[in-house]
Amino acid sequence: ENRRRLTIHHRRKDGSTYPVELHLQYSTLGEQPLFVAFAQDITSRWQMEQQLIRRNRELDLLNRIMLASFSNPSPNTILQIACRELTRTFDLPYVNAAIIDETGQRAEFLEEYGSQTDVVLQGRSLALEEDDNIRYLLSQSAPLRLDNAARHPRLARYHHLLAENRITTLYVFPLIAEGQNFGSLNLCLTKDSRFEDADVDLVWRMAGQVAAVIARTRLVEQHRRLGVAIEQAAESVVMTDLAGSIIYVNPAFERITGYSREEAIGQNPRILKSGKHDAAFYRHLWNTITAGKVWHGRFVNKKKTGELYTEEATITPVRSEAGEIVGYVAVKRDITHELQLEEQFHQAQKMEALGRLTGGVAHDFNNLLTAINGFAELMKLRVKPDDPLYPMLNNILKSGEKATRLVQHLLTFSRKQVTNPRVVDLNAVVQDMEKLLRRIIGEDIHLTVRLSPDVYPVYIDPTQMEQVLMNLVVNARDAMPKGGKLTIETATADLDEAYTADHLEARPGKHTVLAVSDSGSGIPDDVLPHIFEPFFTTKSGGTGLGLATVYGIVRQNGGHITVYSETGIGTTFKIYLPYAAIPQPEVSTPTARETMIPTGKETILLVEDNNDVRILAEQALQSLGYTLLVAQNGEEAVQLAAAYPGHIDLLLTDVVMPGLSGPELAEQLQASRPGLKVIFMSGYTEATVARHGILDDRVPYVQKPFSPTVIAYKIREVLDAPA
Repeated sequence: ENRRRLTIHHRRKDGSTYPVELHLQYSTLGEQPLFVAFAQDITSRWQMEQQLIRRNRELDLLNRIMLASFSNPSPNTILQIACRELTRTFDLPYVNAAIIDETGQRAEFLEEYGSQTDVVLQGRSLALEEDDNIRYLLSQSAPLRLDNAARHPRLARYHHLLAENRITTLYVFPLIAEGQNFGSLNLCLTKDSRFEDADVDLVWRMAGQVAAVIARTRLVEQHRRLGVAIEQAAESVVMTDLAGSIIYVNPAFERITGYSREEAIGQNPRILKSGKHDAAFYRHLWNTITAGKVWHGRFVNKKKTGELYTEEATITPVRSEAGEIVGYVAVKRDITHELQLEEQFHQAQKMEALGRLTGGVAHDFNNLLTAINGFAELMKLRVKPDDPLYPMLNNILKSGEKATRLVQHLLTFSRKQVTNPRVVDLNAVVQDMEKLLRRIIGEDIHLTVRLSPDVYPVYIDPTQMEQVLMNLVVNARDAMPKGGKLTIETATADLDEAYTADHLEARPGKHTVLAVSDSGSGIPDDVLPHIFEPFFTTKSGGTGLGLATVYGIVRQNGGHITVYSETGIGTTFKIYLPYAAIPQPEVSTPTARETMIPTGKETILLVEDNNDVRILAEQALQSLGYTLLVAQNGEEAVQLAAAYPGHIDLLLTDVVMPGLSGPELAEQLQASRPGLKVIFMSGYTEATVARHGILDDRVPYVQKPFSPTVIAYKIREVLDAPA
């Protein structure tokens, strides 16, 4: 009780202080009380004790951060812990944390701790490019101290908040790891806060530890995302070791190849070899990647089932941190479907080009055949049957008729033949033709007809539909010279978007299907892509227009056709025709004409720019008793009509002519001569004629080539009709 020991600070003469340990002892000298004091300078010991305290505090703080990092926290969680521990350790009024997102474009202020109640930035997300001061504060590479914070220009946006909370100093500790800045820890101090240089060092070390945790967390997340992306990628990913043994495949590889991961790992990619590439191909590939280069190319590979497929591949060497090649990774995309669509597209382009070519040729031949057949028929009318020239004229006409049919085939292929479509029951067409088809195929071919009772009506020219069926049956018959089985079927199909995505010529919706199957020789793979091309044939004496005509009719009527064939097994043609949703009025079939060519005495204005056709029509109509006004073009016809004082009963005009077109001429003349009747004629394609508004049941129209008899009947039909 008479002794006491104290630790106090003494002041030297120069004003500096130092710690001393003061020993006080109470005593008496006689009756006089005495205090005896012994003072010992303990500077060294005191410094060691303070260092130990700081070290313990540092270890305690860092250990709490380290323990938190073991649970793989999110960046938000580790920053929350850091802010909380800094507040507690240093008794700070206010601490928050900012984190820069992975794009490096925005900063988010995540956590705020301290004794102050006002929240300044928590939860705010700022674009760095929009705030120069924030960008400056978050771009530091070492701790930054901002004194007089409530007036500092870098903190101008927050002066009032800092002043209200008596914040005098702001410390910004950047979160840097592996050379990347992830954000900052921001400590606010008041004038009462004690924060020494040693504390700055401690928080700086802590910031490095927090940054390392964030970097590791983001790296783990990136790896997780990469793993998910690879596992869910549509492309096949294969990794091998240096020897080429597979060490990883993703689910897409399993789905595409049919090999499971367990079956593939440990194997060499040679399990996919198709035999379509020679040794030099694989040698070049191997030499490329072992030299450290990236290889790009295409493989034709073989699935587990034996099915061949094509894939586009990029094979890249994988290097260690030391730069050594430790394996290879291949990213491969199955392009089989794309190549099939590309082939369909090129085939469609080729067929379209052939269609335009044949359509143009057919138009020119129409004019020639009109003259040839027409003059031959006129000569025949003037020659007696016992004349030696009579059989020759018959032969000319027969050849002309064959040529006319050939031109019609060309127009049909080009999908530009003028047709007479109507709503048709496909089952009725097949039933009407069944007897004829049985006679055509002969007794050594067994015909089976299976008709679905629920087929949809289709909108097509019945004659064209008969031609399609006839051509397919004849084609099947020729494929079975020793007999076999022929099956004709009808069915319905509802084509969806998935189907039409794989078949470029198909349209979604309800369809009626006509299938013709044979057990013949089949079509070789090298022939199959060409079977619909005009004049392509493998038959001796064939015209090469049978299947081309089928293709043209189907496409002209909005349908599409598929072929499946195996050599030695047979072939199936399937024709899809769209459902006729709106019934169309049926068109009556013309009755047989009498043998006598009708005549007349009316006045006809003939307008034709083709010289041969004009002369033929002029001679034919004059021989039938008509009075003719003849013009080479629309402008000349207008002048003739204006100068002619008499009545003109009929305008017979070509549709497409230089200058004034046939419809324009008709409109102009009918304005000045009300009641003038009109017949249009053309050898152009359906599309061209349609553009001029001629393809209408109410508009009299004659398709070239025509005979004098045909035009004679058409003229009388129009002239004798009521006005």
